[in-house]
Amino acid sequence: MIIGLAALLAAILVGLKPRPEVITPARKPLLVDVLQVSPGNLVINVHAQGIVRPSSQTSLVSEVPGRVVEVSSNFNAGGFLRSGEVLLRLDDRDFRARLKQAEALVAQASSALAQEQGRVAVARHEWQQRTRRNALSEEARRLALRQPQLLEAQAQLESAQASLDQARLDLERTVVIAPYDGLVEARQVDIGQYVTTGMPLGTILAVDDAEIRLAIPESKLGYLSLPDPLQAAGGDRPAVEISHSLDGETRTWLAELVRTEGVVDERSRSLFVVARLNDPYGIYRDLTPKELMPLRFGMFVDARIEGRRVAGVISLPRAIIRPGNLVWIVDDSNRLQERKVKLLRTDGAEIFVTGGLEDGDKVCVTSVGPVLPNTPVNIASVIRQESARQNDAEIPVAPLPAGPGTESGTGNRAPASAAEQDSVSPG
Repeated sequence: MIIGLAALLAAILVGLKPRPEVITPARKPLLVDVLQVSPGNLVINVHAQGIVRPSSQTSLVSEVPGRVVEVSSNFNAGGFLRSGEVLLRLDDRDFRARLKQAEALVAQASSALAQEQGRVAVARHEWQQRTRRNALSEEARRLALRQPQLLEAQAQLESAQASLDQARLDLERTVVIAPYDGLVEARQVDIGQYVTTGMPLGTILAVDDAEIRLAIPESKLGYLSLPDPLQAAGGDRPAVEISHSLDGETRTWLAELVRTEGVVDERSRSLFVVARLNDPYGIYRDLTPKELMPLRFGMFVDARIEGRRVAGVISLPRAIIRPGNLVWIVDDSNRLQERKVKLLRTDGAEIFVTGGLEDGDKVCVTSVGPVLPNTPVNIASVIRQESARQNDAEIPVAPLPAGPGTESGTGNRAPASAAEQDSVSPG
């Protein structure tokens, strides 16, 4: 009876329990910002780094032996030289004596030749008087006309003249002159020192041009219009902007890409290109001391190389890209839809889309989390692509691995930094 009453009471309580009210939650649209895209023409600029080198470097050596009797005040480390300027003089007294001896030998040989020419004239006259001259051999005729003696006299004169030319040349070589406008890197002799033939005197660097050797990753070569080795010298060449920071101030210089080294480095997979800059020290320009900041040899500089123009490119923030190169776009009914895009290979804070989006598409730039397609949204603001692309965007390039031969003349490459990058600017 107790169990039955308990069961009956339980059934009554269950029957009297109120039914739960079914409430459908309201689905609020997400509030997002969108970027209305517009394809445009962009110029991809490749960034690299390098060391400033002179276009020409000459090691001066002595061509004749002698004692240094005079040294130019400009022939010191750091001094500027003009083409044809006298750097030093050697004691030339021995060479002047040899020059006089050579002149005397030339005079003697000239006199001997003149005497022999007179003998040849007499012999020719006698030969004409012979009655049986046709019966003699050709060799006898040459001997009778003194032709071998005449050739010997002419040879002796030529030998004496050659000795005279050599004596004059040796005398000229006692004066060492600058072969071009340059900067003295080092001087290795001083006044009173005796130098021998082939002894180093110093090193000078040409200052009319400077060259910067730049490493371009193989993956970035397609962005550049590299110089053609068969191209005429006056053809268009990519512009290069050289920059260097000193004491918090950044200065820039304009250069041009003149050539490539033609061989891809096996370790770094990079091609080295050479940019040339005119008048790096500003000695050919009329500049005030405030304006003058020389681009000194040995400086480590950044370079931005003008690249190709790419058409139909859309710039987007990298943060909105989802795995699989997917982005959210907002359709005409204000719902999120997935769109797969084709990217230009970049590594920076922005990505550049070359396919998958059309002019006027609204790309969601707000992080919406894990949502499903067709999720409704409300647009808080619309950013036009034109206003979003007023400034150049930067695309960093990953640092190159160090390897032998990656820097001209040193075998070591300077450490890469974040400045070694590509940039894209509106065309």
